[in-house]
Amino acid sequence: MDIGFLFGWAEEEGVDLPTKADGSINIPAAFALYDEWKKKGGNGKAKDEGEKVSKNGLPSSGKGDKINLTKQEWAQYYKMLGDEQHGDFVYRTKNGGRCVRLQSKIIIDNGDFVAPAVTGVIEFASNDELNIMLNKLAAEGIIQ
Repeated sequence: MDIGFLFGWAEEEGVDLPTKADGSINIPAAFALYDEWKKKGGNGKAKDEGEKVSKNGLPSSGKGDKINLTKQEWAQYYKMLGDEQHGDFVYRTKNGGRCVRLQSKIIIDNGDFVAPAVTGVIEFASNDELNIMLNKLAAEGIIQ
């Protein structure tokens, strides 16, 4: 399943995606939530009323749709874009977006070099967890 699809499903169904303490989406738990919803025939909304989701499906505290990255992480992200322009490998989503890996985070953007727009940040508990998810998504053809 495409991560973008997961966000779209959550928005369409009004499902609040589970987040971690720092506000990033807990992807394994979100996939489990989707699987649970599917098992119920697609009509049961498994919601956690304590969390808010913005109109684009990303976690929101009600203060706007702000991507929380440090200055150093933003610098590393833009360096990765430059490295990709010079031939380095970056994962791509089915819809042409980019999945940039920074330590234990994945930054998802629109894939544009001129006006890149970050659409999501996914943080994992460990590098091993991130590697497992990247391998799974690549095996399923969700990212390339």
